Amino acid sequence: MSLNLQQFYNTLTSDDFHIPVEANFIIEIENLFTSSNGNSILNKLQNKSSELNPGNNKIRTVVGNVWSESLYKDTTLFFANGVTIPGETSTSGRVGMSANSSLHGGLLSAPILKGRKDFTDLSINFFETNLSFIDSVLRPWTVAVSQYGLFARNTSSNQNFKTNIIIYFLSKTGASTGSDGVDIRKKITFKDAAPVSVGDYEVTYASTGKSVDLRTAKTTWTYTTYETDYPNMNANAAATVAPAGN
Repeated sequence: MSLNLQQFYNTLTSDDFHIPVEANFIIEIENLFTSSNGNSILNKLQNKSSELNPGNNKIRTVVGNVWSESLYKDTTLFFANGVTIPGETSTSGRVGMSANSSLHGGLLSAPILKGRKDFTDLSINFFETNLSFIDSVLRPWTVAVSQYGLFARNTSSNQNFKTNIIIYFLSKTGASTGSDGVDIRKKITFKDAAPVSVGDYEVTYASTGKSVDLRTAKTTWTYTTYETDYPNMNANAAATVAPAGN
């Protein structure tokens, strides 16, 4: 087969094969501020504030009077500064005659799969801000998950603190034509996700001449399954689903 240089050139100039900037992403936490059933995560935190923090009404006050009335009331998008996407791993081995056996005879062993490994947790880093989303929402949310568990409940239940987390990866569209639009090149949805930890942090004075780093908090989330979707691809090849049980 002869080398088709024109086809090679066309491939290189196609937008589909441009190297993306991985830092261009947005995190969406579904049902955080609003919900189709009228009971968002923030509403549930308000309803359970007395149980999550007995004798203290700060959770209800901050969540109800600040976040629910903030600029984020009508959106589910929230920016984070880092995310670690879990990988996929299967354990393999080999079966056959052992090299130490007198019957080995130079025969090769055969590869086998011992099973798919369990998912690792999703990690998301959030910046600290004056109105601390980390401490006023994520911290009590993690406490609520530990208290009520991950049982199968109706999505509107005040004890169901699971939701979907969607990570959108963005790309500049029409680079080869000079267009400066932005599009979603890929999205990964983690289903039935719930926060299980909010990382600790250290507050310290910087040495003379050195700046103080921005505070970020690492949060980890468990989930049941995930789905990778390419919105701009043909519908027949749009998704790759990875169910937890398969």
